Amino acid sequence: MGKTKITKQRPEDIVQQQVIAYLSAVATRLKIAFYAVLNESAMKGGDNKTKHRLVQWLKRMGMVPGAGDITLHYSGGRAAILEIKSATGRQSESQIDFARWIKRTDTPYYIIRSIKELETVLRILGISK
Repeated sequence: MGKTKITKQRPEDIVQQQVIAYLSAVATRLKIAFYAVLNESAMKGGDNKTKHRLVQWLKRMGMVPGAGDITLHYSGGRAAILEIKSATGRQSESQIDFARWIKRTDTPYYIIRSIKELETVLRILGISK
């Protein structure tokens, strides 16, 4: 059986892991549910032909290019989309398009660069004090 090669983590990956750990620690107390949305950026390694076929299949299955990294559900059946970025990370064109698209539904959309920003967003949404 072949070994899976682990590539070096990007700064954005580290921020996302910190956000997931934080949300996991407070989920029960804050009565939230959340999940990461796998998208094209998760397709690391492999040959381009295989990646292209996989991305095309995922799109047919409903994957939306540029979708936010985390969907957060909270009281009253509400949801918010969190896009995780490093301190200097910028949105791609597909992420900008997704943000415009999702905001048409009045769904809150936030770019999160740190735990401090996440805590601020949780307060804005009325999830924490």
